[in-house]
Amino acid sequence: TIDGNINSHDTIAFCNGIISSINSWDPFVHLLEHCDFKILRHDFRGQYLSDKSNDEITFKKHAEDFIAILDKELIDTVNLIGTSYGSIFCLYMAINYSERVSSLMLINPVAEVNGHFTWTVTEWLKLCKKRNIEELYNNIASIIYSSSFFEKHYNQILQRREQMKRVQDDFWSGLEKLFINTLENTFFMKELHKISQPTLVIAGDEDRLTPVTFARNIYQRINGAELIIIEECGHASIIEKSNLLTSMIIGFILNNQEIVNVEQY
Repeated sequence: TIDGNINSHDTIAFCNGIISSINSWDPFVHLLEHCDFKILRHDFRGQYLSDKSNDEITFKKHAEDFIAILDKELIDTVNLIGTSYGSIFCLYMAINYSERVSSLMLINPVAEVNGHFTWTVTEWLKLCKKRNIEELYNNIASIIYSSSFFEKHYNQILQRREQMKRVQDDFWSGLEKLFINTLENTFFMKELHKISQPTLVIAGDEDRLTPVTFARNIYQRINGAELIIIEECGHASIIEKSNLLTSMIIGFILNNQEIVNVEQY
């Protein structure tokens, strides 16, 4: 979907987490659509509204799909914002298609899987094969939310579980492939030095899936990157801290636009 100022030359592209849809970015769009940005959202191949054919899913295919969208919409470059799985895609784009990326904002990111991450996602993959959405959601929710968010928004988390029960049958095959792609193809640590775009890395201090060490390792390997650690925040930062993150997005993009304009002048 395209929102905001469709004639703007400054495009923000939001990239979903693995079990999220374009709707997860609604709070951001509502705040950003009056800031003169063109806003692009899409479900990755294998997610909700997108194709779930029997083809293998890779970050290369995601990139090809994404570039086709950019070309169709006559968008030359984008400010990429990705959370979790979406952050991996953003890294892939910046490394392999740098000419299409203006800046990067990586939220609860991962550049390379480790033992704990692999263990957790493998367990989710097993639950996925059982086709029990309640059991899968309960496991995921217990890991991605901070303890304070769980206490304050328990009913919201239960409501989200009820919404998840309405997923279609083809949801499962797509999700399995997304999990497999994550485990088999997330090894970018040695290539991070290739990224030259302005980069903001954001972590939650209570993130148990992609902990602060993940974000710090990415930050240290990208020249000129910035790092922000949000207190009392888990892996689901875009849900727990959407207003704060929106302010960070606006400040980061506008600040880098000013730097570019000064350099051009």
